[in-house]
Amino acid sequence: MQRRLFILLIAFALSFAGCDKQQAQKTDAPAEEVADTQMVGAPEEAPLEAEPDTEPTEQATEQLIERALLWKVEGPNGPLYLFGTIHGGVEGLTWEAFPPPARQALDASKVVVLEANLADVNQQELANTMMLPSGKSLEKMLGEEAFDDLSKATGQMSVILDRLQPWAAYSELSRKMIGGGAAVDKMVEESARAQSKELVYLEGVKEQIGLLQKAVDAELLRYMVETREDQKKLLDELIAAYQAGDADKLAKVAFDPQEMERHPKMYEVLFDRRNKAWVGELEKLVQRGDVFVAVGAGHLVGDNSVIAMLEKKGHEVERVSAADNTESDDAK
Repeated sequence: MQRRLFILLIAFALSFAGCDKQQAQKTDAPAEEVADTQMVGAPEEAPLEAEPDTEPTEQATEQLIERALLWKVEGPNGPLYLFGTIHGGVEGLTWEAFPPPARQALDASKVVVLEANLADVNQQELANTMMLPSGKSLEKMLGEEAFDDLSKATGQMSVILDRLQPWAAYSELSRKMIGGGAAVDKMVEESARAQSKELVYLEGVKEQIGLLQKAVDAELLRYMVETREDQKKLLDELIAAYQAGDADKLAKVAFDPQEMERHPKMYEVLFDRRNKAWVGELEKLVQRGDVFVAVGAGHLVGDNSVIAMLEKKGHEVERVSAADNTESDDAK
């Protein structure tokens, strides 16, 4: 399996893949439910984030996100915005570091749509799902050398790692590979909650875990461990394209034709099938209007993206200009 597949899973396909276990366990304490996020979760912590919200924020906006991956569909009752997220990887990123059009579009919307509600998970149920059946060993599945490398790469105790399902160990390693930086999905959700907006979720966390279970077996995990240095380089390339707002570059790297031909079912499960399901829901929301949809950037670029499918159904989708969120250009 080539490295592109793993990077897609890590950063641009599943919101669950970019989140640690604590995020899924908490249900009533937003400030604590995202261990790797710098966004404010509780009102009393707001001053900590508000202090640099002057000239440093302007510099951060210019340096961290040059252009947001933001598109607009005009509906009969207001626009529907499509915003591409990344599930971590940009150090120091805050919602204020995005150009104004993205933040203005969210502020102007009444409904915010996300992939999944990461807080809506039973802690014990999740823990049970992550564990291998009694008598099974991840070390035996991977082989001693790959297992030792995985343990070193994750910093996880081997006795604990040995009991994890391949997908759970993959999720642990992917977080290490992504490194610091907040999950943009959580930034959007925190901002929406702070403004008391209606939240809609396209999938359940159980569905996203099920996708990981189908996508990641011991063979793929072993390959990820063995090639993680090459994967990290490609991840950096994708993150740089995201920061630049280069949709064409993202599509080129993420959806290499040879890789898609080699692994058609994988792309179908992670992207095509989900995009088709989402488009049906999004068409209803287009009629409703004043909607902000935030999903992994990989779902918004490429020939079989949500945007391409909406266009095929007759909707006019325009890329929002970096200069003015009411302006649009022809870049798609």
